[in-house]
Amino acid sequence: MEIKELNLQVKNIFQDILDEEIDLKPEFQRGEVWTTPKKRLLVDSILRDWHIPPLHLVELSDGRNEVLDGQQRLTAIRDFMNNKFSIDGSIEPYSDEVASLDKLKYKDLPREIKRNVDQFLLKVYKIRNYENGEPNELFHRLNQTVKLTSAETRNSIFGEVRNEISELVSYMDEIGVDKDILGFSNSRMAYNDMLARLALILEKDNLRYQLSDSNLNTRYRSEKSFDESVMNSIRFSLYFFSKVKIFTIANNLDLNLTKASSLSWLYSISNAYLKGFIIENDTSKLLQSFIHLETVKSYVRKNEVVPVVSLDYFKIGERNLREIAFLYIERSSSRVMSQGSLVVRDIIINLTCFINGLKVSSSQEQVMISELVKQLHDGSKVDVKLLVESLADNWLGGNFED
Repeated sequence: MEIKELNLQVKNIFQDILDEEIDLKPEFQRGEVWTTPKKRLLVDSILRDWHIPPLHLVELSDGRNEVLDGQQRLTAIRDFMNNKFSIDGSIEPYSDEVASLDKLKYKDLPREIKRNVDQFLLKVYKIRNYENGEPNELFHRLNQTVKLTSAETRNSIFGEVRNEISELVSYMDEIGVDKDILGFSNSRMAYNDMLARLALILEKDNLRYQLSDSNLNTRYRSEKSFDESVMNSIRFSLYFFSKVKIFTIANNLDLNLTKASSLSWLYSISNAYLKGFIIENDTSKLLQSFIHLETVKSYVRKNEVVPVVSLDYFKIGERNLREIAFLYIERSSSRVMSQGSLVVRDIIINLTCFINGLKVSSSQEQVMISELVKQLHDGSKVDVKLLVESLADNWLGGNFED
């Protein structure tokens, strides 16, 4: 790995950002988390001609650069020069010169002050000719004092997997799949983490695969990309979620999904599409199944009466349906990533789709679901939780011949 030391003027770095020669949002960064007061502190340091910690850029194969370390500093500079916020002249220690600039934006600065800002030198270390794992190791060492999530650390591993997951996150943004439908934001790389786990489960064809940080990191370091069929299946499930969002907004529904329930629906739909159990024409039936399960969950969570239309859909009696919903809620709000919870949620989603005539799993699993439905129909006094959790012990979750 070659590291070149440079001293670059603020105005030149700002222009590179505008020209997209410097990417401020590489997938290993944490997102724009600095508050405006903190951004003002950095501008204040520039106005006082104080030292700014060096930046680390990684040169890509096409000549552009990604920020390895210093994203928040560059974001603050970009926003100030774009007149997004003004100067705070009251920052300690008091300075007559800075105080005279209070509430001024970049465009309002006197010519001499603006020139000083433009020509302020930033120390930049540019990294080139590196092996895949080297920028990640440097990033880790630079941020040892910063508490990073495992997803943030993992996404500093350059390679095909990181790029593919990044493309999926961009696709989510493009089609509007966000907190409004998923129930959580992409803060601290949460979407990247969810999609990486989803892709790995699909690739391994095993819902019980151990999604440990070690296994995820190993997959990121691999030079092998995910099969395009896996990527297409995930795109299909994300597109489905965009349709769900449109439907819920149009019908004023608040379904309160969680990271757990979102992951499970994405898995069930992606897996069924990947194996050819469902096609694009099944979207309306999928939507109906999705809305009924999540609506029942929402009503039960609020201790309200389940709508008749949902009772008629499931046809397993209100008591049994509420027990199913309670179990789904329990396994969606705790032990989110445990194998047992993933399997139980998958069974409940399969049950919901099966009732609507949709096959989203193997023939062996469909037989098990059929028997479960029969038991729920026949016995009003059955132990629903015991039935489902016993079924989970034998649930295949992939690795089958159909």
